[in-house]
Amino acid sequence: VLNQSTLGLPRWVDKVETKDEAHQFLEMLAEHERVINGLDEKRGLEYDLLRTYRDFLSDRDMRHFFAFTAAYSSHLTHKIENKAYVSQFTTTHLEVLIMSQDKSLKPILASEGFQNVANAIRQSTVNPQRAKISGNRVYDIRYGLGNDLKRKANYNNEFIQALTDFMHSYNQENVQIEESYKGHPPFRRKQLTTTDIAEIIDLVDEYGAKTIGNMLVAFGYARVPREADDSATE
Repeated sequence: VLNQSTLGLPRWVDKVETKDEAHQFLEMLAEHERVINGLDEKRGLEYDLLRTYRDFLSDRDMRHFFAFTAAYSSHLTHKIENKAYVSQFTTTHLEVLIMSQDKSLKPILASEGFQNVANAIRQSTVNPQRAKISGNRVYDIRYGLGNDLKRKANYNNEFIQALTDFMHSYNQENVQIEESYKGHPPFRRKQLTTTDIAEIIDLVDEYGAKTIGNMLVAFGYARVPREADDSATE
């Protein structure tokens, strides 16, 4: 077993067994450091973000981390809109963190429906925002989507309704873009399916809307590793 204190890993990281695991954790921590170092405690909203992240570090409660990622989604979109550099979490390192804290959430991450909906959120928020900066935006930007979903997640039925409304408008826009470009859009988004929503409903029944909503927002506003931090692609 590797000596965790020698590696400099915090206590909330589970026991590290291999060099590969150590490498994953160190990369994840470096990513967190980049995100946190980008926040200015002298700015009110950013100070609140730092305080929420500190609460997570103090008690290892993932609810605090998801509260941070939900609030950070607004900060992220604001920075992108103003053409300012801002770091994003990556989906890979979010998975590392979640698996180190609560392995019971693994079926959520393994759900294709969950991953497809998270991708749809990404393709409706931060990705078209970055594309707008480079003048390549094709799809509408859904400002405030993360906050809307988190707000509705207090109740299972309201959350499912809000999510299905989003999925319907997402698919409808895909069809409209396809028609406006006569079947040859510069970027084609994957349609969401009834199977996707069925999987999400099953996950909500199992874990509750709050958990699923929190995780969809966290992953929906995270960067897929193959994308550059300043990617302008949708």
